[in-house]
Amino acid sequence: MNAVSHIIARHGTTTTAIEKLGNLMTKTFDGARPIGIHLEGPFINAARRGTHKAANVIAPDAELFGKWIRASGHSLRLVTIAPELEGTERIIGMARNSGITVAMGHSNATLEEANTAAGRGVCYAVHTFNAMRGFSHRDPGIVGEVLSDDRVFAEIIADGVHVDPAVVRLFGRAKGKARVLLVTDAVSATDMPDGRYVLGTDTVNVTNGVCRDSEGRLAGSTLTQEIALKNFLEWTDWAFEEALLGLTLNPARALKLERKGALEPGADADIAILDTRFRVMKTFVGGRMVFDRS
Repeated sequence: MNAVSHIIARHGTTTTAIEKLGNLMTKTFDGARPIGIHLEGPFINAARRGTHKAANVIAPDAELFGKWIRASGHSLRLVTIAPELEGTERIIGMARNSGITVAMGHSNATLEEANTAAGRGVCYAVHTFNAMRGFSHRDPGIVGEVLSDDRVFAEIIADGVHVDPAVVRLFGRAKGKARVLLVTDAVSATDMPDGRYVLGTDTVNVTNGVCRDSEGRLAGSTLTQEIALKNFLEWTDWAFEEALLGLTLNPARALKLERKGALEPGADADIAILDTRFRVMKTFVGGRMVFDRS
């Protein structure tokens, strides 16, 4: 984890949500600082599981979820669910009572089901368009809810592979400056050459920077944050300071991180310095320099 912390700091990331339970939250790292755990599943729709193993997808279980909250030392920060599944209402309530942000994703929800979830406090959508019920003009589904509801913060993987650049542009226009979240969905092959890598218990192949499993499905990405920013600016008409919100203030607000996302008195001094070619030159975490390209 320390190696991951250092590598992502090289690309301007100062804070990250980890995806494995354990005692990592109490450790000190040389790079980006973990602020909590993202539990992406297992209460997701098997039909939209992506590369998640079918055996690991289970029905919502409030008792089990409560055990996980306690086992994590109350460090769960984000949990992704498919809101159309029976039993998710209780999961949502438990999460919110514990200060955990609830996201919709890996879901086959209709517009109505997703809207009901938003009304219950599901105010976040993971990797919009990917592993979701498709959008159409007569059946907008979960994507229609995510794009049209101002209560919902929405992630987008701006690598040009997970989502076409034209759709990224439409997404930006629909969500507006205050709700876009630029994410990478990056895996262990990030910052590495093309080849075969281990992802969990599986082997994935990276060709031209695109990561796929043995069945040809996208298996995360090798995108980094500064390239996501660069791509988003190229594909939209947003100003730099507007697009930057998707990497700073917006995710901080989505995850209720009061000391993150802005440079102001009392906030953490988390700073990434980029040159005009979008290369990260220096990264500071809590005022301490953790990366220096020179």
